[in-house]
Amino acid sequence: MLKPYHSAVISAIRAHDSKNIVIMGTPQWSQKVDEATADPLDGENLMYTLHFYACTHGQFLRSMGDAALQRGRALFVTEWGATHADGGLDGKVCLDEAQAWHSWMNARGIGWTAWKLDSCNRDSSCILKDGASVRGEWTGEWLFGHGAFVRDRMRE
Repeated sequence: MLKPYHSAVISAIRAHDSKNIVIMGTPQWSQKVDEATADPLDGENLMYTLHFYACTHGQFLRSMGDAALQRGRALFVTEWGATHADGGLDGKVCLDEAQAWHSWMNARGIGWTAWKLDSCNRDSSCILKDGASVRGEWTGEWLFGHGAFVRDRMRE
């Protein structure tokens, strides 16, 4: 399904850079890493992406990740939140499940980036409150939603 697309994109990238890491998307909003790695693309410095939202995605999705890893494929979590998959429109954060995800990633050496470095006061996937400086140096009072959890995971 994605293999011909991945092959074409990787060929174009490799024409300019033969060594850089390439992170490949997977079906269903970058969740079905088990399907993407069932017929993997071979090559160096290739990774498959996995996305999760802790209030929506639990052990079933980690099991898909484990299937990909058991096939010897590298994963990188290019998007995650301690919220529902809608970005946390209800304001809820699911810290126990988010910690289960981080324990899983840490045990497997999987790197990550969190969704989203944004300022707002409406959904819990925003890391910062409205009015936060664009220059950084944010103290705890500027963190919003799952922001404190993300910051603390970055400090591990």
